[in-house]
Amino acid sequence: MPGSKKLDSIALAYNHLEVLSGLERAPNLTVLDLHNNKLAELPATVLELKQLKTLKISNNDLSDINPRISLMPNLVRINIEGNPLKSIKSTMRNAGAEQLKKYLKMRLDEGEVQQEESKQAVIKQSKDYDPWDILLREFLQNNALDLRNKGLTEISPKLWRFDSIVSIDLSQNQISVIPEDIIYLKNLRNLRVQNAFLKNLPMSLLQLSTL
Repeated sequence: MPGSKKLDSIALAYNHLEVLSGLERAPNLTVLDLHNNKLAELPATVLELKQLKTLKISNNDLSDINPRISLMPNLVRINIEGNPLKSIKSTMRNAGAEQLKKYLKMRLDEGEVQQEESKQAVIKQSKDYDPWDILLREFLQNNALDLRNKGLTEISPKLWRFDSIVSIDLSQNQISVIPEDIIYLKNLRNLRVQNAFLKNLPMSLLQLSTL
């Protein structure tokens, strides 16, 4: 498998593959198409593809499927029909990804399932976390926003929702661009950006009559 974090999709259908290795070298795959091959066992490294959304493994020689596939958070499409699966009911083979994942999850230890689901919840929460939510809540007072020396590299679009702001201090950050959307802060009077990394200023500043 070619090593690439940018590789998104691999289609290897209608070959005579009996063994496949090295999937961990392409950790960000979202589509893996292996249907119509000779695989007797699904590579364990499939479980390392945390971004995988589509897995096509129909018409191989698989007699079982690792039940830990049910713990893959982004997997929403699974094709498994046409395999001599002995441990999966025939009614489940075309039931859809969610039903199949629930079925496979029943074969796992309950503690393992809870541990993995808790880990995924933490990861999801960290992805949803936006430091600007805290900045706007903690440092906006009396329509003045003081964000001096906060290690900022860009301005969040969330700022434009606060059109009553009259003063902003972004000094001592690493902001290189002030977006043209600053025009939405129609009541802005004072803008401080000393000791930053500005490359230019937006033309929209000229339209802020109160500035």
